Amino acid sequence: HQQPQKSKILAAVIEEYIRTAEPVGSKAIAASADLGCSSATIRNELAELVAMGYLEQPHTSAGRVPTPLGYRMYVNELMEHKDLTAEETQAITQSLTGRHQRGELMTDASRLASQLTNYPAVTLTTSAGVTIRRFDLIYLDANSFIIVLLLSDDTVKNKLVHLPVSAEQSMIQKLATVFNAHFTGIHESDITPVLIRSAERAAQDNLGITAVIAAFAIEVLTGAGAAQTYLVGESQ
Repeated sequence: HQQPQKSKILAAVIEEYIRTAEPVGSKAIAASADLGCSSATIRNELAELVAMGYLEQPHTSAGRVPTPLGYRMYVNELMEHKDLTAEETQAITQSLTGRHQRGELMTDASRLASQLTNYPAVTLTTSAGVTIRRFDLIYLDANSFIIVLLLSDDTVKNKLVHLPVSAEQSMIQKLATVFNAHFTGIHESDITPVLIRSAERAAQDNLGITAVIAAFAIEVLTGAGAAQTYLVGESQ
């Protein structure tokens, strides 16, 4: 789990980014969130969150934006949860009872979510069960390598990674071994911060490369097998 201060800063960045759709800087966080720490401390924490794979920094901006890993941490552990009222629970039950066609069910679920939140609602249907069968990490030079993922549905995804620090080829090879041992055959929801930290220790990775590979794996698995998207409430 994140340290409380780091968690608050990550949540503040994500909420500000959702609100503005612009990269978020330390000054904006200090002004909008009651964190009780200096801008310098916030900058240091933001740099650590980038290194851990929860945020990234677009080349053209001094601000940060959330990564898929950051969003997952926010939804699973940081987002404020609100219990449904009895009336809302009854409305959900009545709306979805008797729906047998997937398209009809997804449309009704999206409409109901939009009504309850006053936000547009997107419902995705995906092909269940897609996992990563194999990780290949191709070392190019001290500052770059390619991630190649073979999925269980035989599709292949790859990404060129540029490192801000130098890494030995032996480190990249060790990471490939660790990921093939612990990250194959699992779903994106199983790739937790605890698993990532365990992999970092196993590979003796103190450069943050493990988090980069894990973030790409989550991104790929989240998008794998996407079939249909249902959007309701665009005018909200």
